[in-house]
Amino acid sequence: MSAEAPEPNLSAIEEVQERFEELTRVLREADRLDLAKGLQTHGTAFNSATRVRRAVADVRQICAHWRTHPEELPDLPVVHFAVNRLEDACREALVSGVIAA
Repeated sequence: MSAEAPEPNLSAIEEVQERFEELTRVLREADRLDLAKGLQTHGTAFNSATRVRRAVADVRQICAHWRTHPEELPDLPVVHFAVNRLEDACREALVSGVIAA
């Protein structure tokens, strides 16, 4: 029997990664490199079966914070839309149980 963590559901992780990349791209385009770099620290864990759940939960919390404090983001609809899409993807991945605890 192996002590390794089970592999996460790749389609759920791929969706989160896609939304994550979309948000970091629009943040960079809006000249908010500070916010994009802050998110990037969590993105590296998406490829680790043992760290992915924590990373997705952390990114979801950041998005939820920005939803309640939109003044911290650039005042661009594309940024707010990308935050909402990423938060939704994270929530779906966590709630549906597709990412092993």
